[in-house]
Amino acid sequence: MDTPHRIFVSYPRKRQNLAQRLVDELTTNGFIVWWDRQLTAGDDWQAAIQAAMAEADTLIALVDQQAASRWQQTEWELLLQNHWNDPSKRIIPVLLGRTKVPGFLSEFQGIRIEHRKDWPKAVAELIRGIRGESLSDSPLLAFSREEYRELRRQRLEYIGEVARQMKVQ
Repeated sequence: MDTPHRIFVSYPRKRQNLAQRLVDELTTNGFIVWWDRQLTAGDDWQAAIQAAMAEADTLIALVDQQAASRWQQTEWELLLQNHWNDPSKRIIPVLLGRTKVPGFLSEFQGIRIEHRKDWPKAVAELIRGIRGESLSDSPLLAFSREEYRELRRQRLEYIGEVARQMKVQ
């Protein structure tokens, strides 16, 4: 029997109700989901979050238009560190509203939820992504394949430029 897929969810505090809805949907679909609402009084919350990320197969970042809190930014850094340490971990940005993809997440194809009516399709796309299945050409994807290729090209050019500057110094 396969081990259930483990998921870590990072979310802006103001979107807790939406995060709860997402956690419920994912749990109903057989995933083991960890989010900070599982912490109890006296828990070392930083250690618990780091352990949950380390155990997760997929790291989901809910991103909205508001500036991320200092702690959410720290969680995002930990998401990336976990991915770098284990590239098999998936990072899936879930963009809420008309939020732009933060630069550091631009390498990862995400899902966009602009309206309540998008919810069922977005959750279905998210589940496909978690399972590693091909995503459809849904308008809910954070950016098209062409936009993704362009963002990746720009990122590689930037990395090349930084590397050249480092050689000069």
